Amino acid sequence: MQATVDQVYEQLGGQETIGAKVRSESEMERLLREGLPASVLGNFRENWGFTVMELAGSLAIPRSTLMRMLERRSRMAPGDSDRVYRLASILALAEIAIGDRKKAQLWLRQANQVLGNQTPLRALETEIGARRVEQILGRIAYGGVS
Repeated sequence: MQATVDQVYEQLGGQETIGAKVRSESEMERLLREGLPASVLGNFRENWGFTVMELAGSLAIPRSTLMRMLERRSRMAPGDSDRVYRLASILALAEIAIGDRKKAQLWLRQANQVLGNQTPLRALETEIGARRVEQILGRIAYGGVS
């Protein structure tokens, strides 16, 4: 199960936050290479209720670096943009699989036995953890328990 570019684009804040219309994976890839606007991070905080610490942890970005990004409202580096895209993809999947943003917010913050009793947000710090979270969300979407 994978989120579509449109679903991720909406999680990132759409045209209002990004400042450009994205219609394909190649357009999204170009945007990631140029760097996403830091306003995307504020959008996550507003729409998902993330604290700075949760956001910094799930993106594997030092808290001080994240704070500078939020204050300067500049473009992120390509690597940071890629991690933000990964988070947006997981958020889209969580919302779809669980069926409700509020319930998805709770699920992301609850320790999960399949993840070694860490939260899905914590697991997102690594690529392997993100893939494991995706697998769990896929099982949830198709009627499994995780």
